[in-house]
Amino acid sequence: MIRQAYLNLRTILLAFLLTLVVILTQSTMISQFKYVSDAEHYIKMAGAHFQGVSLPFAYRVLHPWLVNKLSSFVGIDNAFLFIGSFSLFIFLAVSLALFYKFSRLSILTGIGFIFIPSLFLAYRDLYIQTIFFIALTSIYWFMLINKKYLISSLILLVMLLTREEAVVICFSFMLALLISDNNRYKEINKGFYLFLTLGILVFWLGFMQFFVTINANVNIYRMPSLFYLIFKVPVFALRNLLGFQHWVDTYKNLSGLGYTHDPWIVFNLSDWVSKFVNIKQVGIYGWNFYSISNTWIIILSIFGTAPTMLIYLLFNKGLKIKNNSIVFNTILFSGSISFILGPFVGTITYRHFINAWPVFFLTIPFLIKYIYSVNKPMFFKTMVTYLVCLWLPVLFYNQSHYLIHIGLIVVLLLLHIYTYLILKDFSIRDRSDDKLSERLILFNRQD
Repeated sequence: MIRQAYLNLRTILLAFLLTLVVILTQSTMISQFKYVSDAEHYIKMAGAHFQGVSLPFAYRVLHPWLVNKLSSFVGIDNAFLFIGSFSLFIFLAVSLALFYKFSRLSILTGIGFIFIPSLFLAYRDLYIQTIFFIALTSIYWFMLINKKYLISSLILLVMLLTREEAVVICFSFMLALLISDNNRYKEINKGFYLFLTLGILVFWLGFMQFFVTINANVNIYRMPSLFYLIFKVPVFALRNLLGFQHWVDTYKNLSGLGYTHDPWIVFNLSDWVSKFVNIKQVGIYGWNFYSISNTWIIILSIFGTAPTMLIYLLFNKGLKIKNNSIVFNTILFSGSISFILGPFVGTITYRHFINAWPVFFLTIPFLIKYIYSVNKPMFFKTMVTYLVCLWLPVLFYNQSHYLIHIGLIVVLLLLHIYTYLILKDFSIRDRSDDKLSERLILFNRQD
């Protein structure tokens, strides 16, 4: 009991100190990002001006509502600052506690693993509520891992009212309930939680439709929300993965988009399509190398070499989807889907990947704990490579020369390859596959 109290106090103090580090290094930059295009929607809603807010921002009502209530006492900017700072503290405290739960390694290892550069960016963008959402997700995972299924389900509703990305977690949880072996999880009423989660989704959709979208602006294309979301996927895939900037004639009357020449290619849409949407022409505006390079730099570095470690873990024969715990599968599905969808949901930024954090922060600690227990030199190699991959892009943050971007991508790829070779060598030299399989089975039985 005393030891647990000490560990909890230590985690809280460290989370507080790390939060202070982020605040002190980013506080002077927050005001610069108050006026980015997305932030204006949240500031408008926080001032109780919901009329005319564009979708999908109008769906994200909880955070602006909290800011509005708190602003009565401290002012709107301080309300954003307080909620952002407290959210960062919550995320760090919960994620450090979960890291220790799954690894039992030193707290310094946990700090090195979890204290990633994207947290600085998320705090700097506190008007955009990213840090608030990941704090909510950390509470959700804490409750789910500790088998507080009803509380975690209710938190899902809170998350849906914050960002629609919570839909991924809802579907992942339902999929895990359906797939995981029925005979092993008698403590959870699978049917009840399946329909409860489905009911939460239906309630959220109804609430959005009848109370939120009434006053919201539709997108500039006058396209139904569902079709707009589908339309975005190929558009951003072209931009982020292939570098092609899309163009539509709707942009002709918009200012501030930075267009300096006519599009390369233009296609005329048929008249019947134009009856339903505010688009008559589509095309390719141009090609941008940095759209591709920024995408791959983020993919290869936002979680260091953890994606490679995860692939190694997933291909271990002890990990079978059907036999995994409900919690493990929910983490696996939601994190993997969020990471894969990153390049397809918007202009490339860390915000589209950071919601994948559970699949790395809640599974990889198990792997590095096992490596540490079997081969300590291999553990140090793995962690150093992880940290270099994580922080190397920070050194070149303001560098825009294409050769630097190419060189950085090559180095990051080599770090991932080196990590894979380390783990492969670890498997052969220490004959670790069978042992790791046994540990995975025991790990899954914890649920």
